[in-house]
Amino acid sequence: AKINLSKNSHVQHLSMKRLATMGSSCIVLSLAEAEECRAAVTDHEGDGQCDNGTLVILGDVGVNYYLNKRDIYVKEQLNTCGPMVLCIHGNHECRPAHIPSYGLQDWNGGQVCVQPEYPHVMFAVDGEVYTLEGRNHLVIGGAYSVDK
Repeated sequence: AKINLSKNSHVQHLSMKRLATMGSSCIVLSLAEAEECRAAVTDHEGDGQCDNGTLVILGDVGVNYYLNKRDIYVKEQLNTCGPMVLCIHGNHECRPAHIPSYGLQDWNGGQVCVQPEYPHVMFAVDGEVYTLEGRNHLVIGGAYSVDK
């Protein structure tokens, strides 16, 4: 189980059971936890408990790794999981800037890479500063890895 950093923390790292009961908030998850996101959020579809939030996935998101149908499946799941999904690239996936279907758009004080068919899945741009719940966050993703 993960630890709730504080009752009033602007970023909370939580177990999936707690995710389903949160209101509008910023949630930081590892890839393994993010894979459980869809089921947890689907349990509360339409009840307003997971609307307007931001899900932040830290590194090795698993979205642009294979560059085939596997990535499309993950993007579809993330796009429909409820909150906006902000991905911070890790060192094993292809950078969105190298994929022609991504475009830049403004979001929370910075720019993000987004594919039009997955408007709720955003990739942070290295060096951008985003404002989440009144606090500024500098994003620097993982370096490129040769062990892909």
